Amino acid sequence: MSDCEDQSQAAVASEATGAFLSMSTEQLESQLKALQEGNTILKCELDMLDQYLAKSAAKSYQEDVEGEEVAGPTNRRRRSRQQRGGQRVVEQLQLTMQQKCDVAASALDAMKLNADKAKHAHAEELCTIRAELDEIALRETELRKLEYDFTREIVNGPKHPGGAVLAEAVERHFADRHEQRDALIELLQRKDDRLRVARARAQQQMQQREEMGEALHEVDFRQLEIENAQLVDRTKARNTEMLRLKLSAGSLLQVLNDHNKQLQRLRTAGASVRDEIKGRSALLARLASEAADVEQQRAAVQDTNTKLRKLVDGFKVAPVMDYIREAAARQALQQDAATLQRKIDVAQGELRRLQRGKTTSAPPGAGTVAFGSTITTSTARHRWG
Repeated sequence: MSDCEDQSQAAVASEATGAFLSMSTEQLESQLKALQEGNTILKCELDMLDQYLAKSAAKSYQEDVEGEEVAGPTNRRRRSRQQRGGQRVVEQLQLTMQQKCDVAASALDAMKLNADKAKHAHAEELCTIRAELDEIALRETELRKLEYDFTREIVNGPKHPGGAVLAEAVERHFADRHEQRDALIELLQRKDDRLRVARARAQQQMQQREEMGEALHEVDFRQLEIENAQLVDRTKARNTEMLRLKLSAGSLLQVLNDHNKQLQRLRTAGASVRDEIKGRSALLARLASEAADVEQQRAAVQDTNTKLRKLVDGFKVAPVMDYIREAAARQALQQDAATLQRKIDVAQGELRRLQRGKTTSAPPGAGTVAFGSTITTSTARHRWG
């Protein structure tokens, strides 16, 4: 039987060798590449299977230990025989699709666990870096404040007449800084003591729960994960609702701002309209006053016009000949007045001459009276024609 198998294997090997010898270089390279890819995939599957078997072996070993503590040595020997029989059966069989799915699921869970651990580690590292950055920023702020205080108190503070800095001021400055630092250290120490006491209390409570059997198991963690997922979903829904409300509040705020702007414009327009109404009212009152004054003036003018009309109605024009005669008489009177004025001038000149010569032939008063009577007679004759 073994000889037949050896012959068949030799025949298969010879056929494979002939097939390889008949292939070209490109075909061999492509087949080699395919075999390398297949080997890589098989290696990944074997690694996943090793991890799954190691995890399963550890779990079964723990279960066996727990069962041995309860059942005793008889069951331990029976279980060891069953495991050896089961291993022989598994060695003769290949993995089913369900087993492959279980291995893949276990590997996926391991990868998720590793990813979560890496994420948690990265988050812790990021928090550490942020804390260091905050500490550096606080330290920088503190150094700037110290530099400012030193410049204000020492550099720009009181000095010797020669310009040197007072040693007492420097000592007092650093003594104050040390006192502040000691106070801060004492405050942080008290805070650290409180945190240590709280940590010890929490550890004691956890230990008491473990002793009383109230520690959380994997089922509890699964339930907590489910509740956490539900709470995360609710939180996401609430956040979505809050975001929607924020957007609606933003739009309402924008509409309110628009209405406020429009109300401000309307108020400004209303104020301008009120000012215009006041101006128009003042103008209307002034126009009413002026209209009253004009009405009074119109009444007065109407009365004057009525009187003038009455005067015009009672006026009678003289005849034309009377007007001509009056004009001729006026002209004659004007000529007589001019002649008399010349005569008066001549008489006055004669009078002055006589007064200067002191003539005694006739009294001055008689000549004056005679001349005056002559003028009066001449004037009357001209007036009455």
